[in-house]
Amino acid sequence: MNNKKKLNQIFYIIFLGFGLVLSSGVSAERSSRGNDVEIFDTPRFTLHIDSNTSSYDSYKKLDNKTLAKGALDTLNQTFEELTKTFELHPTQKVTLRFLTPAEFSEQTGAPSWTNAMYYRGEISIPLSESNLKDIDDLNNAVRHEYVHAFLAEVTRHRCPAWMDEGLAQLIEGKPNSLLGPSLRKWIKNNDAIPLKDLRNGFTTLDRSVVPVAYAQSLFVSRLLVKEHGYGALKNYLLELRKEASPEEAFFKAFNVEQSEFETFLTSKILAWSNTALEHP
Repeated sequence: MNNKKKLNQIFYIIFLGFGLVLSSGVSAERSSRGNDVEIFDTPRFTLHIDSNTSSYDSYKKLDNKTLAKGALDTLNQTFEELTKTFELHPTQKVTLRFLTPAEFSEQTGAPSWTNAMYYRGEISIPLSESNLKDIDDLNNAVRHEYVHAFLAEVTRHRCPAWMDEGLAQLIEGKPNSLLGPSLRKWIKNNDAIPLKDLRNGFTTLDRSVVPVAYAQSLFVSRLLVKEHGYGALKNYLLELRKEASPEEAFFKAFNVEQSEFETFLTSKILAWSNTALEHP
C-alpha cells in the first residue's frame, strides 16, 4: 500500500470517528442572555452555536449539523497539520463559540475591526451574512484562531503577537488583500516596525497601523520559515516555553540577534515592495 493510500485511510478513520462523536455528542442549553445554544462535543473540541444566528437568510440554507461538521473538521485538520509540522502535541480541549455580532461584541469587548478572537481556551467568532455566504472564509477564520490556541498552549502564553499573528496567517491560507498595499505604503517612508513594538496584541494599536502590523508579521513568519525552516520555529517556541525572553529565544533559535534581523527584514520588505508579488 503506497503512502498516499495510507494517509487517505488514516484521515478517513479520523473523520469517521469524529463524525460518530459529533452525532452522539449534541446537546442544548441556554446562554446567560436566555438564548438557546446547541452544543457539539468531541474529544478535542466543543462547539457552541447561538440560536439567534439562524435569523440570517444565508444561514437558512444550512443547518447546525452541517455548520458544525465543517468547523470541527477544520479544527481537526489544523490540529493534525500543526502537530505534524512542529512535532508538538497540545492536550487542552478548545471551545469554539459561534455568536451573533452583538453577542461577540458584548462578550469580547473587541474592536470593531476584529472578526474573531481566541482567549483563555475559547475561540469566539461572530456569524454574519458575509461569512455564512462564504463557508471557506468562515472555516479560514476557525483555522486562524486555532493556530492561536495551539501557540498559546505550546509556549504557555508567551508567544509574541508578531509570531502569533504571522504564523496564524501563514497557516490560514490566502492573506487579506489589504495587507500588501498597506506594507508597501509603510516601507516607502519607514523601516520595518521593531518586533518589540509588536510583542503585545494588536487590538491596542492605532487602527491605521493594524494592517501594517499584520502584513509585517506575515512577512516575518514567511521569511523565517524560508531562511531557517519550521524546525527553527519549533525551537523558538520551546525556548519561549522555557521562559526565555523573546530576544533570547530569537537568538537561540535563529542564531542572529533580533535587532540585526530587523535590519535584514527592512531590506527584504523593500525588495519585495518593488516586485509584482501581491501578498507579503
